[in-house]
Amino acid sequence: MNRQLSLYLDVFRFIAAALVFLSHLPHFVDGYFWQLAGFGHEAVVFFFVLSGFVIAFVCTDKQESAFDYVINRTVRIYSVAVPAILLTFMIYAFIQAYNPASIADLQPTFSGMGQTLFSALTFTNQSWTETRILIDMPYWSMGYEVLYYLFFGVMFYVTGWRRWFYLLPILLLMGFSILLYLPVWLAGVWCFRMKDRLQISLPVAVIGFCFSVIAIGVGSTDAWEHSFNLTANIAAQWMQQGLILETAQHFFTDYFLTVCIVIHILCVNKICKSVDFNLSARVQRWIREISAHTFSLYLLHMPLLYLVMAVFPAKEHLAAAIVAAVLLVPMVIWFISRYIESARGTQRNWLGVQLKRVWQP
Repeated sequence: MNRQLSLYLDVFRFIAAALVFLSHLPHFVDGYFWQLAGFGHEAVVFFFVLSGFVIAFVCTDKQESAFDYVINRTVRIYSVAVPAILLTFMIYAFIQAYNPASIADLQPTFSGMGQTLFSALTFTNQSWTETRILIDMPYWSMGYEVLYYLFFGVMFYVTGWRRWFYLLPILLLMGFSILLYLPVWLAGVWCFRMKDRLQISLPVAVIGFCFSVIAIGVGSTDAWEHSFNLTANIAAQWMQQGLILETAQHFFTDYFLTVCIVIHILCVNKICKSVDFNLSARVQRWIREISAHTFSLYLLHMPLLYLVMAVFPAKEHLAAAIVAAVLLVPMVIWFISRYIESARGTQRNWLGVQLKRVWQP
């Protein structure tokens, strides 16, 4: 992959994670920073597209073996998911003891602790029915993402009758909602495969870049979503009938957003191959550093924000709530993420040793 494109996608990925964090922030600071809210779901759509793009890269360009694919995906997911689950359950227990009124409105939406823990660890929290992982709302996307990893792994590495033998239970486990977003994820795979095949000129790429930025901005507004989904109200009907989950209700506009994101990446790829932006080594290291903590920022921020709300109710301690939410929460996530990143190599080696004992390619 072009180095400049890789750096650009790292920046884009961090911005998307920051938008998810910022979109949730106003709820915990008495509505302040409301101007930054409203782009969290759209950022997740970008994550889906980028995930398919990156997985296609590691499986083709890097020629990752099936064994390495299983090891790397497992460690990548669980190294952040397990700390997120532990943090969520610990903070939930603290809030229940210290200030249960702060999450009283959420209690009716929670399932039993056993079911919640099981669905979180197995990533079945969005399979047919929704199981909320307590106060970690962004965890919903893991129920989509991990099943897409399984789907692609089977499609890419397994052949013959065994492919369908493994694929059928995965598709059944997905349920209708996750299947609806499979084209979004696969659009990232297609985008990677087309990025060097599509022949466009630099002026066309620049125009496409500008168009895609405007289209992504317009497609992310509430007015656009409401008008589009009202005209295509089949989504609301399907929700009422229990066919799709709440997390999939904007699939019409998300398909449009997916097309815009794919156009954006293809145009950026052409620009990055045509223009040398001459980024210094220090800037490149800085970009790599912040992008390394994107997953942790996405998955850990919500439990910590609920902790802030329980300890510093914004109605009574607004200044403390803002300082804790805006400054302390990102700092805590950064420290946790640094430990996660440093431990990942050891985890990968350990899992590799265990898996080799039973691995039969």
